[in-house]
Amino acid sequence: MKSQTLLIACLLSINAVIAFTITGKYCKRNVSVKYQEPVLRISDPQHIRHSGDLSDAFAAAENNTLGATVNHTDNSIIYEPRVRWETINVCCPGYSTLLFGFCEPICNTACPRFSYCATPNQCQCLPGYEEHHPNNKKIQLLDCRPVCANGCPSHSRCVARNRCLCRDGFRNTSKWWFLPVKCERIKCAAPDQRYDVAQRLCVKIEMTMEELMRKVAERLTKGLSDTATEDNTEPSSDEVEVSEEVDNEIVTDSNT
Repeated sequence: MKSQTLLIACLLSINAVIAFTITGKYCKRNVSVKYQEPVLRISDPQHIRHSGDLSDAFAAAENNTLGATVNHTDNSIIYEPRVRWETINVCCPGYSTLLFGFCEPICNTACPRFSYCATPNQCQCLPGYEEHHPNNKKIQLLDCRPVCANGCPSHSRCVARNRCLCRDGFRNTSKWWFLPVKCERIKCAAPDQRYDVAQRLCVKIEMTMEELMRKVAERLTKGLSDTATEDNTEPSSDEVEVSEEVDNEIVTDSNT
């Protein structure tokens, strides 16, 4: 009897009341909680003892001696409905509830690449990426670009956080993955072939007579320009490679 009477009834229902206190992504809501409180009722209506002072009454009831006020009387325990107000944490409007009560912001439009939904309908770039807003766009949409702290070597570009990749037409000749990339132009083994960036393979050089004459004219114009300026600086490796490639194409086509 004592164990049963000391056990208070569980929560029966929660009636939500629209009253928010916004504190970030969590809001505080006042709710009414219905519960039942055990009450000891004796035959004498003047002596109704509530749950706060039932311990001595229960002990006396077991010994059939309830003291001066409840001696030789019939007693019973009833449960009376009560209501109390509590404050609970809920997800604010614009957030969805996840497992264990975590709140996740909702973005009605999917966030662009390399970004995430930080607050309701507000995207932010991931760590290691920065916002990029080109001036030629009328609508300034979020564009997140990767950041390479130490920059990227020649003929390479930053494709992810602190990760560089060789541009099309070049390959990485570095032997170890933890070393910076070393990009070199892809050369074909056959003299009558060139590397096609779109197909990513070596293809046979096919030029019309008009294209051949145009390349010859460009080569002659470049040579005359270099002679006129009398520039003593040495050409870069890229210029030498391009010049050699053009020469090979001209020689190959002239032989066909």
